[in-house]
Amino acid sequence: MGRDPALRIPADDEREEAAERFRDGRMHYVPTQAAFLAQAPEHLARPLLADWHPDVTWDFAHSLRPLVARFGAEVWDLSFSRTSWRRGASQDNGIEHWISWTLAPGMTVVVNLDPGIVVGYVDLNPVQTIERVWVGRAPGDHVPSLVIEGGFADMDPVLVSELLTDLTNLTVP
Repeated sequence: MGRDPALRIPADDEREEAAERFRDGRMHYVPTQAAFLAQAPEHLARPLLADWHPDVTWDFAHSLRPLVARFGAEVWDLSFSRTSWRRGASQDNGIEHWISWTLAPGMTVVVNLDPGIVVGYVDLNPVQTIERVWVGRAPGDHVPSLVIEGGFADMDPVLVSELLTDLTNLTVP
């Protein structure tokens, strides 16, 4: 599949046609789809977003930033559930307090979130604060005995760069 021609914002009478291209799969390129959804009127974007399941690889994850800014948690979940990041286990009151990326058996990067993601209602707390980023033996709440001392220092620099890019993409402009 080749790239779609550069996306230009269609005039009002062309937006329906662009949405139809999106629906029937003629708009192939994930960044083009993301750009269209970020700028399409609400009545066109929301139904398309609900059925959109792109194959988001780490090199396209940045394309989702405008969507996260516009639509919030539902896109944030989409962008990270398609990568190596996993949402944490549901804790008290159905709240997930962390996301994690298992790099190797016994080595996991954990990002603790506050107030956490409410299972089944991800929009309840659209603003999350990163409390802590750490390397541990397993995902979970921060427990000093699980922390791998010097964990980031022992990682491949390219992997650390990917982690920093992902963490940067968590922030909304």
